Amino acid sequence: KENAQDFQRYLSVKAMSQEEKENAGFILEKYQGQKNLVTKYINDYFKYMMSSDWFLYKQIKGDLTYGIYAQNYTIPGGLNMVVQKVNYGKMEEDREYKKGEEAFKSGSYIDALEKYDELRKKIREFGYSYKTADLKKLDQKILISSEKADSLIRIYMTDDRAYSYRSSIRVIQKRIEEKHIDINMLIDKISLETNQITAAFEIQNNDYYRPYKIGVWKDIEKYMNFWEDEIDNCIRQRQKYNRDFILTGEHGEVIVYCPCVEDSLIKRLRIKGEGYLENFRNALSLSQQFESKVKQIEVLNREKSTKLLYSTYAIFLERFKLLYSGENMNSQALLEKNIQILTKMNLSLDKVITLYISETTRTMDKELKKAYYLKEKNELLFPFFVFDNDGKFREIKFN
Repeated sequence: KENAQDFQRYLSVKAMSQEEKENAGFILEKYQGQKNLVTKYINDYFKYMMSSDWFLYKQIKGDLTYGIYAQNYTIPGGLNMVVQKVNYGKMEEDREYKKGEEAFKSGSYIDALEKYDELRKKIREFGYSYKTADLKKLDQKILISSEKADSLIRIYMTDDRAYSYRSSIRVIQKRIEEKHIDINMLIDKISLETNQITAAFEIQNNDYYRPYKIGVWKDIEKYMNFWEDEIDNCIRQRQKYNRDFILTGEHGEVIVYCPCVEDSLIKRLRIKGEGYLENFRNALSLSQQFESKVKQIEVLNREKSTKLLYSTYAIFLERFKLLYSGENMNSQALLEKNIQILTKMNLSLDKVITLYISETTRTMDKELKKAYYLKEKNELLFPFFVFDNDGKFREIKFN
């Protein structure tokens, strides 16, 4: 009865397609027992084994075989056919497969290819049981990933290209330390205008331009440090890619690449550079306005002298220069902060110029005369600034 059931199961499984066998969880195995001798041909004689007479006398022609099979369940000159129940694994639950899928979805096709390949190696090494459909799917993912990885390699920077950027940056940084005006900053437009601005600063009076000149050079240095950090980040992530070894197992050309798209990198650096360049433009323009307005007030005062307006202004101007343009100024101040300070200063100078032009200098002189303390006088002319009780200029009102 058990033999008949086994034989029927064998016939049922044998009739299945490969996909049907896998879905049912069966495989057909042929294996050699301890005393089996492998024959050249495997004949389908299972159907005769249900009858001992037919089996012994019409097929094998002797009872020796029957006796041996009864004792050892091995057939001299043949192989055992086994219908084996298999529990196929779920490939989508494998850790390497999951990592490969995540990498593929994120566009990291080289990482995806490596993860899929690691899974394929595990299957070969440890004999994991996966359905044929899953294995075909894995092969297809490896093929698609390799094609997309090839496309990425063509747009990623090689490590040689990344190192060439780093070398250029270090040359520029050395020229910045030496305050060379003509600096090739790797992006032509930014380089050209920055050189024009630094050249303009060099010929101006330091009494009006010192903090802004220093600030521009410091920001040029910061910008090149930003370049260096971006390039170093690319270099730190450099990897090796051997496509032939993954796909064929044979060693081919090893490409060392940095996972950075050069065009995207340049775009980020250009955007950053434009931000710095806008500050450079503002710093130069505001400095030029500062000098121009001071000279204009000098001319206006010669044409229309005042009693208290000019003297109050002159004391404040000297204090301002001492704090924000003198040799002892805080050279560590950010350019952005100095731009805000100079913007407030220029607005205050506009007020003084308006007083001269609008014929209201006498009115202001009267108000200044009424103010007993210097602090009150300064606040009348320079409302954007904060003064100590003794009238000394202390800081800017930023709000």
